[in-house]
Amino acid sequence: MSPQVAGRRPAPPRVPAPTIDIEALKRANPIARVVESYGVKLHPAGKYLKGLCPFHSERDESFHVDETTGRWRCFGRCSLDGRWRDVIDFVGVAEYGAAWSPSNADMFLGVAARLGANTPAGPLPPLPPPRPPEPKIELTPKVLYLLNKIGRLYHTALMAGGAGPDTPREYLQQRGFNDATLRAHMIGYCPGADRNLLLATMDLIGFPIDIAQQMHLLDEEHEDREFLRGRIVFPCLDEQGRIVHMAGRKWAPWVWKKSPKYMSLYGLPKPVYGLVGLDRTRPDPVLVTESLPDWLTMRQWGYDTVAMLGTALTPRHAELLRGIGRPLVYVPQNDESGVGLEAVAAWRKMVGRGRIMDMPVGVKDINDLLVAGRQADFEAALARVVAGR
Repeated sequence: MSPQVAGRRPAPPRVPAPTIDIEALKRANPIARVVESYGVKLHPAGKYLKGLCPFHSERDESFHVDETTGRWRCFGRCSLDGRWRDVIDFVGVAEYGAAWSPSNADMFLGVAARLGANTPAGPLPPLPPPRPPEPKIELTPKVLYLLNKIGRLYHTALMAGGAGPDTPREYLQQRGFNDATLRAHMIGYCPGADRNLLLATMDLIGFPIDIAQQMHLLDEEHEDREFLRGRIVFPCLDEQGRIVHMAGRKWAPWVWKKSPKYMSLYGLPKPVYGLVGLDRTRPDPVLVTESLPDWLTMRQWGYDTVAMLGTALTPRHAELLRGIGRPLVYVPQNDESGVGLEAVAAWRKMVGRGRIMDMPVGVKDINDLLVAGRQADFEAALARVVAGR
């Protein structure tokens, strides 16, 4: 045994670090609940939950949470490196800021303690309960009647309002859509002034107001105003031409700036826009997109196109796409974050077949090509992907 060095105290015995089951710790702390426990308000946005980033100041929501993988990412002007991270990293950044490093033992044990692991520090305060499940609303005759009554009112409001300056119809024309397309797909506008007519219609058919609130036709927290007020409305039609779903794109400048760009009705079966009426025997591809304006653009150009109403794809939707029988071409959103390309790659994996189009350079989406009069660029990109180049 080596002699002690004079004047130096013997080192204290090492205390073994507690063994922490990291995967169990993650399972016990769902990412959305932990994020919300730090005051971040999240709401559904396609495949993800979105909210204002807690790590930098912003007006537009760039903070994404993926409940499926338990990870989060900021797509804004954040000081972070822009990669997907887990719940341990979230608490680490929240508690230690830019200094956070999972390889720092003291920091890691502090975060583990905050998440309730058996360490000297205490656990997090009680987390808020998980969001209640979305109500399931069947397409009964009364529900279908109300959807079609309201959808036709919204379509009439759009067309009767003219195409003068600062009208939603003028905006749609600026985006390249002609009146024949607007009429064929019953595109509408919710001015937010027909609340009494909506309530009278419900009273006439004996429609429960609580169901309209669950569907997000009426906003219970704001005196039962219409949820889609100030939005351009995209209906989804079934094989009989009936409206079975609606989504609204924010248009009016007075719509709350923090509200999502797109909102859709809740509780109803989530549709695949444009699925009905497809000829399953043709050899040319069916185009698949998440964007309703892109869907409408390609429909106006004469292509068979379906839209998924956001980036989320359920097993049921994957089965519906597989059942089309024709070749599939996935058309992504060309956003800087890469979420659009990630989404269609996940779709192709779930469906098990199809090809992904390379978007033309310099455009965010297909509708930009319509506005710019560049249909030929789209056709060239489609020809390349069909040819396998």
